Amino acid sequence: MDSWTEYDWCLFSIATTAVGFLFIQCGLTLLEAGTVRSRAAKRIVIRNIVLLVISGAAFWLVGYTFAYSDGGDADKLIGFTFFTSSHLSPLSLIYIPYTAIASTIAYGAVAERCSVVAYLVYTVFISGFIHPVVTHWAWYNNGWLFVGERERYYKLNGIGFQDWAGGGVIYVAGGIAALTGAIMVGPRKCRFHNSSGTVVPIRNHSVTVATVGGCFLLLGMLAINGGTRHLLTDIGDVLPKYVINKVISSTGAAFTSLLLYRLFEKSWSLLVFINGAITGMVAISAGCDVYEYYAACIVGIWAAVVYRLFSITLVKALIDDPLDAFAVYVGGGSWGLIALAFFDNSKGIVYAYNIKSAHFLGWQCVGMASIAVWTALLSGLIFGLLRCFGILRVSTEVEERVSHSTTFSNEAFDGEVERNTREEHTANTERPDETVNGHPTSPWYMHWYNNPTYLVNDRDYVTKL
Repeated sequence: MDSWTEYDWCLFSIATTAVGFLFIQCGLTLLEAGTVRSRAAKRIVIRNIVLLVISGAAFWLVGYTFAYSDGGDADKLIGFTFFTSSHLSPLSLIYIPYTAIASTIAYGAVAERCSVVAYLVYTVFISGFIHPVVTHWAWYNNGWLFVGERERYYKLNGIGFQDWAGGGVIYVAGGIAALTGAIMVGPRKCRFHNSSGTVVPIRNHSVTVATVGGCFLLLGMLAINGGTRHLLTDIGDVLPKYVINKVISSTGAAFTSLLLYRLFEKSWSLLVFINGAITGMVAISAGCDVYEYYAACIVGIWAAVVYRLFSITLVKALIDDPLDAFAVYVGGGSWGLIALAFFDNSKGIVYAYNIKSAHFLGWQCVGMASIAVWTALLSGLIFGLLRCFGILRVSTEVEERVSHSTTFSNEAFDGEVERNTREEHTANTERPDETVNGHPTSPWYMHWYNNPTYLVNDRDYVTKL
């Protein structure tokens, strides 16, 4: 490893980033598919793959221009120079996954009831304009958030908005878009009883799938930012500290979330544990390279508290967010931006209680608010237009169907086909009195029950393997 050149490290870092991105996309897909009802799994899997391609194309055509090019007189706000990514450096490829992650986060909150056309339209806008503009503000050398007051405090190492791994640029932006979409599209059918204010829990179809997705997502979040760190800094001791801080924060947030849920709900929840771990990873992202280990633990613990508060508030407000995308990403990301102003080991309030640290806190709050307001306004406009044209939400008939066969072919699970066909046959062959101890005794049901190796190949008949 000591013989590696800078070119070797660049190749390794690009490969690490790409692998991390694939893990994140797989993780988000599996987590969403396992958390919602099985009837929506097929739509989620196909949607995430298709939108990944569309997101990359939109970023290549115009998104990179708005995010990382010179904007002339408007350079502090937006870029206008390199359309279709002309003069694109190979190292710039590491930024393409970020916009896809932000757009994927936004879709978790509208799962089961948003139309395919709405997904496609919004993907183009968030990947091609909304997220790139935020990126230009915070990560481009001349962006107004990045510049801040750095010229004024140049000799003191500068003051400006700081967000290393996307706590605000990726996660707050994606979470705000998710909240806007959830409000505009409305809750799932039978999720809330408005007359009585009752919240109806909707059971997820596979905790196993969601758990695997959560593990993939956590691993990907470590890898993708680790690869970027290789490219943009010296290796030294920074990368190990970065990884350890993320693990500490994620662990602290996961256990705190689980304990809080147990304390108030009187039960255990694996999904809350997974979401807590993700929240801790999100919260530490903004400053994972400048935290001491004890500070990373504090950030993770308080991130869990913020996550649970946001989640409960959303339910009280009768907003349906199946994946808790807003609570996880906005709760964790916004707290992480503010926490950085306190625990940065060089200029945080805990270490340097002076006017410079106060300005640092101010810029973190301004950056967080700017990202949230920009994303909310643009997302609200797009979702509102889609709603006005009647293409935001699927029809009631499609939403109530066990499978979306009118939109996509193939089922997500063989078990889903088998269960659907069994229900159709039992509904047609059983009579209410043909039960023993509450179990159906129709010939078709008993045949299926005694022959579990049968699989359904068609809606009209059953064949044996």
